[in-house]
Amino acid sequence: MCLATIDKEKKNWRVGYKVFRIVDDTLRSPIFGCTIFKINEWIKDICNKNLLAENCEYEWYPTGFHFFRNKSDAEKWKAYGGCEVVLKIKVRDMVVTGTQYLSGKYRKVGVAREIFIKGEQK
Repeated sequence: MCLATIDKEKKNWRVGYKVFRIVDDTLRSPIFGCTIFKINEWIKDICNKNLLAENCEYEWYPTGFHFFRNKSDAEKWKAYGGCEVVLKIKVRDMVVTGTQYLSGKYRKVGVAREIFIKGEQK
């Protein structure tokens, strides 16, 4: 999942929806599956690199945990990416907001340095 566009001013979102794979009964990222995500604790991104936005000429943004603003958009990525679950997350230390191009539409996404996955979701 990479941003297609980057907002000029990042939004101050506090919640969103993240797509996960389930590997050996653990939550993993759909793209870089090395991080094991734990429930009910803050998880920090430790990568500290930059990524190039897809539709922006030479526009870079810092790495972090990518998430969708809307659950319906996350569900579309889940189907596209062959993932198993979409969970609501809390986010802090936002680094950028923008869009992800998926199924013919630009969808709102954010990138945060820290996420919290609340247990007992419906």
